[in-house]
Amino acid sequence: MISNIHALKDRLETEIQWYKNEKEKLEQLLSDGDENFQETKIQIIEAKKEMKKIISTYASDLLEKLEVKWRPVENKIKRQLSTIIKNKNELESRKRLLDKTLLSHQTSDFFCVGQTLDNTLPKKPLGSIQHRKTKFIRGKVWEFESEVSTTFGQIYTVPSSELIDSYETNISIVTKIHCDYNEVVIASWFDEKLQSIIPNRWNRSIRNKDKTRIYDMARQQNGDLILSTRNHNLRQYTRNGKGNYFKSFSPFKTLGVHVSTNDQILVGLVESHGFTRPTRFSVRRVVVMNQDGFIQHTYEYNTYRQRLFSWPRRIITNNDNIYVIDITNKQLKGRVVVLDYEGDIKWTYAGCNSKNVNKSKFTPRDTIFTIWQDSGL
Repeated sequence: MISNIHALKDRLETEIQWYKNEKEKLEQLLSDGDENFQETKIQIIEAKKEMKKIISTYASDLLEKLEVKWRPVENKIKRQLSTIIKNKNELESRKRLLDKTLLSHQTSDFFCVGQTLDNTLPKKPLGSIQHRKTKFIRGKVWEFESEVSTTFGQIYTVPSSELIDSYETNISIVTKIHCDYNEVVIASWFDEKLQSIIPNRWNRSIRNKDKTRIYDMARQQNGDLILSTRNHNLRQYTRNGKGNYFKSFSPFKTLGVHVSTNDQILVGLVESHGFTRPTRFSVRRVVVMNQDGFIQHTYEYNTYRQRLFSWPRRIITNNDNIYVIDITNKQLKGRVVVLDYEGDIKWTYAGCNSKNVNKSKFTPRDTIFTIWQDSGL
């Protein structure tokens, strides 16, 4: 009996602890959610204020310009109109006097008026006033919510992220990071380094794997690394630290490299060492190989013989789609091109359609898929 009581007590304590933990989690979730709600609300209100201020300021500027255009002309018209009215009234007064004299039967009236007769006429204003009318042409009136959101902004659901840990290396510029097998592999094109970091709770170890320029890399299912060095050959770096030649694409150079979940290897190929605008003789393609290096598919043109890529910098796959970071100019402006395995373009993305697009060019460097709702970043 006592043992049953102790057992039940332990179970109750376990359940109480679970409920306590869940209570703390939900309270924290509620607190974080409310904080996020308030921050987002403030941002929307601030955006509203800023937009109202911008529109109000712009409208005031237009009204001031309208004043500058009209007031001088208005004053000139008023001065001339005043002179016209004055002269008209004076002439009408003189005409009434003459009419009265002509109707008189007294000779003295004729004699009196004749003695003071004024034959002069007031001077007429020289020239006419030219006034070109002003018209206000309204800008585009938003008819759809999508048009408003393009200018004002929109609410997006984004994944939560937090810093778990950080490690310092002696690499100045990181070109590529690959994380799996409890190992972080860092490549630097500029420092000519390939480093492996094995972190744990207590320490970390860094091993310099190789001294070479790495442009891109991908992990095979067996743990080996496939390395693109932007020359003719793909290299392979095994788990035991041995570097091997994998495949030559001479005379072409390799760019982005990716290994799919079914162990297919995708490689971006170009004919030039640095970025150049493609000509009719250029090679800008993505090839798909098996693990033996045999090419199974080549993507370069669509069915209308139009180029698919300008400079296939990075490649990933997800849900039978191929995602390519395609660079389009020397300033590294680019786009995301999404193909199916038949080679048909499903969609492209070249940056946000915003009035600030000139201030913030879309210059993608890399791409990855998160676990969160299969979202591409």
